[in-house]
Amino acid sequence: MTNNEEASRRAINRCLAIERHVSSSNSRATLTRNPTIFVNAFTSKEFVADYDIRRYRPVLDDDAYKALDKLCTQGSKTKLATEFLLNDSFESLQDGNGWAVAAFDTKGAMIGISRTYHYRCYINGRPTTLSYLFQVRVHPEHRGRNLAVWLIIQNYYHDFQQNDADYFLSWVISDNTSSQGLQERMIGLGVDREGIVLPEHLDPYYCLGTPLKVILENVGATFYPGLRLQRVPTNEEVKLLADVHSGRQMLVMDLGNLVNSKFSLGTYVLKDENDKILAGVSLWDCGRLKKCSLEYEGEIINSGNAVLFYNAWTAPTEDRPDEQKLLRDLTETLLPVVQKLEFDFVYTFYSIEEYDSVNQHYVKNARIKLAWKSRIWYPKAYLPGVDVLNYPGLFYDPRQCLI
Repeated sequence: MTNNEEASRRAINRCLAIERHVSSSNSRATLTRNPTIFVNAFTSKEFVADYDIRRYRPVLDDDAYKALDKLCTQGSKTKLATEFLLNDSFESLQDGNGWAVAAFDTKGAMIGISRTYHYRCYINGRPTTLSYLFQVRVHPEHRGRNLAVWLIIQNYYHDFQQNDADYFLSWVISDNTSSQGLQERMIGLGVDREGIVLPEHLDPYYCLGTPLKVILENVGATFYPGLRLQRVPTNEEVKLLADVHSGRQMLVMDLGNLVNSKFSLGTYVLKDENDKILAGVSLWDCGRLKKCSLEYEGEIINSGNAVLFYNAWTAPTEDRPDEQKLLRDLTETLLPVVQKLEFDFVYTFYSIEEYDSVNQHYVKNARIKLAWKSRIWYPKAYLPGVDVLNYPGLFYDPRQCLI
């Protein structure tokens, strides 16, 4: 493409981007749909390296991926290292809705990868398709060449064109300066040059990982005696989750597949004397998928055989009004269940804003402490942004493999 052609293309796309009006009911800008505008922002001369880029092949490329993953840690201070076991592929876990693209050098070694997982969900109560970006890895010796941007855009372009993705979602650890810098670079390219709508940050979440024995050593008396723990029957689980999480952002539409996954360990609730549910949380066998390790006060901490507590909720009553106490009672009442299932490491993943005091209670004993920030991207600028006032809090889908 000549310089004049490149300039013309940019001018056309910028004109398309500014053909917008502001609705009186929604302050977000709108524009005429153009399937290429989001991608055009990133596919010019910024990409200068010569790599073999192709779709990832499950099983055949697994060893190359593991070798690359070992070289990449997350967070400038955290330095979180992950090891995906791949006994179960991402494709099988995500019901075939995953897409991965990888880059290889001239010797055939994998030096970059990016994955997305697209799925149907409700955003602002409206059925949509969400594309979740994860597992972006670039070999340390090949960074600074826009390879990560190129890989990400291949994923997004695929999900935009093939799966009609309405929104893109990403997570990043708060001190992962390289990933945040990558996002800011993409924003600079897309917003400043092409007029793409600014992405927005959603709820920050705290992921705390603690050896079970450490938690058991610090368990106190329950705040609200008399409550009983019950696992929700499988045939009632979908309806219950749909009811209690209906007001959440990004509620998945295939709850049946989620609760029937072999990684799902069910949903547990605390009930009072009148059989009313006061709190609940879902469990996920995350240790079956991956192991995590980092250095904590001079000691290497390994997550081992880990279980995840996620998507907690509370329903306080007049005689038991404190949400934080209910959630702590629920979490600690579940520990014997965790022991019986032979887990030795516990992750909790709760909203910082919703359950900050609960998080702080466990922070002092946690060995893995991660603050995650989520970001929503708008490839279709005419769609409404996430309504965080009327739909507060995320519904976390553990098939995203964040934890």
